[in-house]
Amino acid sequence: MTEYLEKIILKGKKMIKNRKLSFIQLCRAIIIIFPLILLLLISVVFQEKIIINSIYPESGIAKVPFNSIDGKATLSVSGIGFMEDDIIYINGAPQITTYGTKELLTCIVDSDIYQEPGTLKIMVIRKEGEKIISKSNYKELQITNHLEN
Repeated sequence: MTEYLEKIILKGKKMIKNRKLSFIQLCRAIIIIFPLILLLLISVVFQEKIIINSIYPESGIAKVPFNSIDGKATLSVSGIGFMEDDIIYINGAPQITTYGTKELLTCIVDSDIYQEPGTLKIMVIRKEGEKIISKSNYKELQITNHLEN
């Protein structure tokens, strides 16, 4: 939508500069463009921010599926402002994500991700097509070599 709007505005600017736009045409353009600009501004200003409050589990053991369902590791993300198409990313890789509510997302974690000890960065990303329109803060999930007491 923004690309389309930018094209219309550029075309209008060129026409005004070249004096190919009459006063009536200018008024019509304003009547068409103004609501589009207003909708764009409203969607940007009132877009709910994505915030991760917590993740479960917060730690795991290398090579052992955590929070296991049918032998697959799963992760729950609690927060604010989630939408149905939001995706959980772990270390930059998208995961198969299930929407629960505006406060809960879950995902199946690719087994490659937790094979070695280290820190996993968890983030939620919202896209419109291929364009990222919103990112959450991130939380860390610690993967260790062994069970710690």
